[in-house]
Amino acid sequence: MANSQLNIVGTCAICEINLWAEHNNGPAIFPCGIKDCPYEPDGPQNADFEFSLGGSSLAQLIEGTD
Repeated sequence: MANSQLNIVGTCAICEINLWAEHNNGPAIFPCGIKDCPYEPDGPQNADFEFSLGGSSLAQLIEGTD
């Protein structure tokens, strides 16, 4: 696979994330999550996720074998 070099065209004034020419002068991978950043999508920034009270599945397996 060829190694292509991306060209930085600037940084966001709010979050300082790199902006890339190859991505329409925007961030390449994902928004930063900082409120008021112009590159953040409209709508809620954080989703409510349900987390297990018992920890990870690996931890549950280890604790279950005691």
